[in-house]
Order: sequence, then structure tokens, then C-alpha cells
Amino acid sequence: MVRAAPIPPPSPAPAAACNVLAAAASGVIGFIERQGGNAETVLNRAAIDISWLTDPTLPLDLAAYVQMMEEAATQTGNGNFGLWFGQQFQPQDLGLIGGVTLAAPTLVSALEALADLFPYHQQVTHTACRHAGGMVALEYRILDGAILARRQDAELTMGMFVNVLRYVFGPAWAPEEVHFEHPQPEQAQEHERAFRAPIHWGQRTNALIFKRP
Repeated sequence: MVRAAPIPPPSPAPAAACNVLAAAASGVIGFIERQGGNAETVLNRAAIDISWLTDPTLPLDLAAYVQMMEEAATQTGNGNFGLWFGQQFQPQDLGLIGGVTLAAPTLVSALEALADLFPYHQQVTHTACRHAGGMVALEYRILDGAILARRQDAELTMGMFVNVLRYVFGPAWAPEEVHFEHPQPEQAQEHERAFRAPIHWGQRTNALIFKRP
């Protein structure tokens, strides 16, 4: 098992800019509509202008982005909205991060590139690639303590990570385990089906765990 490593504690409020690139929301309007929701209502409740989503290089307020995903889950009636949005997300839509990861020659180098570059994509966030023995963990956690409801973001981000790796290493690739920091939700059987791996809830961080090649 990968040895637990210290994670910076969450700050009560961001000390500086706390943004995520609009690339992380690529396709979200259409996905909301396909789930039977009203995208305009979701964006209004999250205080996001639709024009901000037209350029993937524009910064979005991270708290507003996370709220948008929570509102989408509520508005569509699909509690697993983030889970399935992340699973269908195209790696090319991550811009620089997606391009570098897709070009990586090995699984470990792909993960290290993803972790190292992620701060350029999303701020006030912990990402790391941990090694221990024959196991590797790709960790992800928002550090802004003011963002409390963030289940949808965690599930979509883990899904995005898996989708990138499946694009590189084939659709059959799957982690050994998936960890989430939030408690087990209803319809949790969908998570094992999506990730094709055991899911562990209430963990110290969100993470993909797998054997080192």
C-alpha cells in the first residue's frame, strides 16, 4: 500500500487567486441538457456567465466552478452527475496538461506530468504522485477550506484522470483502488462500474491507486 504522506491543511479562505481554467468545464452545457437539466439555471445559481465558458484558457473562480457541478447534480436529479461527466471528458480538452500527458512514454511519467502541471490548471489544490514499493498513488484534493460541498468535483476529476490514462494506455486500463474523501453516497455501485475498481470512502484524500508497471 502507498504510505500516507502529509497533505497541506485546508486554508479557511484562499490567500490569493483561486481559479480553474474554463477547459475543465468543456462540454458541461451540453451534458447538463442531455441529463434533462437546464444549463442556464445551473449557471445562474453558480454566478457563472455563459460567455466565460467559450474560451478554455479563461480563468473561472474555483468555488463557482465547484458550485456549478453541485447545482448541476441537484438540477438534473442525477446525484452522480460529476462521476459521469468526468468519465466522458475528452483528454484533449485539458489543453497543455492533456497534451503532455498523452505524449508521455510510460504510465508513471504520465502521472508525474499530470501532477506537476496541474497547478497551472487549478490553484489552491494538492496534486501529487506518490510511490511506495510496487504501488503508486495519484492524489487530488482542493485546499480551499471555504469550499465545503465538493463531492461532484472530486468524482469528475478522478474520472478525468482515469479517462486520460485510458486514452493513453487503452480502454481496458483500470486502477487497483479509488479513494474519495467524502462519505459513500447513494448509488455507489455506479462508481465501481465506472472505475472498474474497488472504491474506498471517507479517505484522507482523493486518489487513484495502482501497481507500478
